Amino acid sequence: MPGRDGDILARLTTLPQALGDHAQKGTLQAQFAQLPPVPQLARQLVTLLGSFAFDWSILPESPRKASLPLQVTLLTLHDANSEALLQQQLKVQWQTTWQQHFAAAPWMMRNWLIYRVYHDVIGQADGADYCPLVCDFYLIRTLISLWTLDGSPLRKEDIFALFAVFERWRESENAAAIRQQLQSLCAAEPLLSAFSLLT
Repeated sequence: MPGRDGDILARLTTLPQALGDHAQKGTLQAQFAQLPPVPQLARQLVTLLGSFAFDWSILPESPRKASLPLQVTLLTLHDANSEALLQQQLKVQWQTTWQQHFAAAPWMMRNWLIYRVYHDVIGQADGADYCPLVCDFYLIRTLISLWTLDGSPLRKEDIFALFAVFERWRESENAAAIRQQLQSLCAAEPLLSAFSLLT
């Protein structure tokens, strides 16, 4: 049975270190650079985010509790040019936000990703199962980046609340309907689509 063979398990335990070595040597970055860009997927996801029925009441009291829902709703109004500009702004903003809030405490994002990989991906049939997870990663990082885009402070309780908002949405009927749209966006090239969101 898969997963019970000692050699396979031993090899699996070495994969994180091997992946880390490839990242340190720049091998992964070089391989990513060779992939054809799929910018339209990221743009479509940002616009689609505006139609998510989030439960904003979970957010702690702050000025952003009132302004973020409006900012997210307005995402649906972007045209192609403003989508491209916003996507670039959010990419830069995420790099800044990561350095300020996650680089010293990567466990906040890592624990969520580990849970999702074990819960939703391991044991699934093929690469198509990775695309929904990577889409969710892109969406949660976009939500966090939108929070900080206007220079608003981001406390740990804000980060935890944003994850809670997203996770509650994932269990909603609205999420089930949007999942179908996400599947159609990734259907042609699921792995390439997923990789394009990580660059």
